[in-house]
Parts: sequence; structure tokens; C-alpha cells
Amino acid sequence: RGLLDVSNAPFVAENSVARERTHLFSVQFAVRIFAGFFGYSLAGALPSWFASILHVPAESPGAYRAALLCGAGVFFVALYPLARLRNDSKVSEFDAGVESHRDARFPAATAASASKPRPPVRLLIRLFTPEIAIGLGAGALVPFLNVFFKAKFGVSDALLGVLYAGQSVAMGIAILLGPILAARLGRPRAVVATQLLSISFLILLGFTPFLAPAVIGFLMRASLMNMGHPLYSAFSMDEVGPRYRALASGLLVMTSQGSRALSSWASGILQEGPGFAPVFAITCACYFTASVMIFLFFIRGSRQRKARTS
Repeated sequence: RGLLDVSNAPFVAENSVARERTHLFSVQFAVRIFAGFFGYSLAGALPSWFASILHVPAESPGAYRAALLCGAGVFFVALYPLARLRNDSKVSEFDAGVESHRDARFPAATAASASKPRPPVRLLIRLFTPEIAIGLGAGALVPFLNVFFKAKFGVSDALLGVLYAGQSVAMGIAILLGPILAARLGRPRAVVATQLLSISFLILLGFTPFLAPAVIGFLMRASLMNMGHPLYSAFSMDEVGPRYRALASGLLVMTSQGSRALSSWASGILQEGPGFAPVFAITCACYFTASVMIFLFFIRGSRQRKARTS
């Protein structure tokens, strides 16, 4: 799965042009969300179906083995359209412009790389540092939201299933709306706006004493945070240019997943002590910090560079 996540963003960027890239990233991410929703719904029934066909118990290894083989078959079907794609060695005009634009912003790195190309370290650090903050916040809370709902509101497993199914649908719709917001605000501003808005719903989720507002907060938080994810991925791939897309994607995935693992471990310790209140506070602080970083690095910094060159 990690290899798939790392290769996905560079692959999509290399097989798209500038005017369609934001939409393509969002549509692809939304399709994965919707496909996951239907896949999870179907996966629950597959063992029972195969059990009736094979005349074995529904929870037997044979039934689960058949369900897994069915899933593997779907993956192999997905290889066909990938195999039909042709590799175009030409760099798009936009990608060439990105390289020139990046070189103009980092003249020292350009001069040093004239004889030997090297990664734009400063830019890469600016891109993946917000992902560390988001990963720390998400890892501390998101994997435990089902525990939170059961502990605070006593919801049943069936209701939890409905909530997570509804979350997938809400996320998919929100992600499809992301390019519209990006067209109005620009991608960095859209990411910052959605992340800051999600904090208010995160507070509603964590501190309301009533289930209905908590459900609204649950759905809106996930929708807003995930709306910005493909926008930031597309923005990152455009910023680094074709040469360093694979490196940038690997760093983004590594920092995000690594910080999530670390904060998930720390969150378990907090939950055994003071409970979920400090976990929600930490997640809000991490999301806010990430938004401030993106603003400083790519919005205010961009305005300052334009002012110096004008």
C-alpha cells in the first residue's frame, strides 16, 4: 500500500496537463472514496456468499480465502487500463514553466545545480512540514473516533457502520467540489480555508453533549479536511516539477504516515488518563499549525516574492 501511495501522485501528474490536474486529482481521490464505500459494503457479504457456494461455514478459512481472491481479481482488472497507457517523454509546457518558475525563486539552488542537479531542499521542507502537523493531529484522533462515539454516546455497532458509510459519501461529494473552491481562491488558500473550517466542526464533535451535533461535526470535519488533500497533492507536484515528483511524493507519504503512527501511540496513553478532551485539543492545535505553515510558506511568501519582483 505504501508503494501505491508514493507512486500515485507522480503518476497522475505525469499523465495530465496543467489545466486538468486539479480536477483529476480530486476526481481520482473521490472515486477511491466511493469505490471504498461500495467495496466495504460488498466485502461484508462476500464470505457468506462464498460459504453458500462452497458449502462451508461463513467464518471458515475457505470462505475468507475466496473473498480475498475475489478482491485480488479486482486489482488485476485494474491493471488493464494502466497497461494501455503510453509513456510520453515530452514535458508539458506547464511543467517546463514550473521548473523555470522554481529556479527563479531559488536562484542559489539553481546556480549550484547547474553542474549537478540536486533536490530543492528548502521547497521540499516547506511542502512536507505541514503534513507532519496534520499527521500528528489525525493520528491522535481519527483512528479512535469509533471508540469515542461508543464511550461518550453509547452508539451501537450498526449505527457506527451507518455513520462511517455516510462519512464516505460526504467526503466524496466534498472532494468533487474542491476544484471549484480552488478555482476561486487558489489551491493553497482553498487548503487553508477548508482546514480552518474543519477545526470548528472538530470542536463541535469533541465537546457537544448531544449526539446529533456530534454527527454533524463528524461528517463535516472529515469532508473539509479531505477536500483539501488532493488539492495539496496537485499543488505539491506542480511546485517541485517533473524531476522531483517521486521524491516529493515519497517524503509527503513518509512524513504523514510516520507522524500518524507516533501520535496514535501517544493518544492511547492520553485516553487511559485524562480521556479524549486533550486529544481533541491537540488535533485542533495541529490542524491550525499546519494551516499557518501553508499560509506563511505559500500564500504570504508568494505575495512577498511578487512584491520584490514587481
